[in-house]
Amino acid sequence: MATKLENEAPSRSSMSSHTGSGLRLAVGQPDTRRHSNASARRGSSQPPGSKTSGTASGTGPKLENSYKMTPDVRFNSSRVKALMLQTLEARLEAVQYCPTTVKSLTKELSDTIKNHVKTLGFSRHKLISNVIIGPVTGQGVRVASRCVWDDKHDDFASASYQNESLFVVASVYGVYCE
Repeated sequence: MATKLENEAPSRSSMSSHTGSGLRLAVGQPDTRRHSNASARRGSSQPPGSKTSGTASGTGPKLENSYKMTPDVRFNSSRVKALMLQTLEARLEAVQYCPTTVKSLTKELSDTIKNHVKTLGFSRHKLISNVIIGPVTGQGVRVASRCVWDDKHDDFASASYQNESLFVVASVYGVYCE
């Protein structure tokens, strides 16, 4: 039996080791200490104590802090509004309101508007796009929003469009990320 143990690699629980709390584990005794599962509870796929590159996925490059407190390009709400109006008119000119397809149309418009606004070069701004679509039935609608932000660097643009069967209110918020 002694030769068999010599050929096998010793396991962590069967080795004599010194723990951080001043305890010594005896050879052949199982390790009954509790180990933290904090990283598993937070959804981390990395073992505790492992190094990552600093990104959420652990695959991207580690970037240095820029310490920029002001954006290189301010959020230009008039340019964004003009782009939004152009997008809404081009996409909705011949569209009729249909309750079954309005959900997908809302998502499509929101994504399209956000992607078009990204081309304007607001690289340090987080963009939030919101689109509301409803039928034209003679009703009145008021759309309001309230935000807590820095007036110097953050801004928004809002545009509305209406044809004979539907109305659309689109808003884009540009929030500067330091």
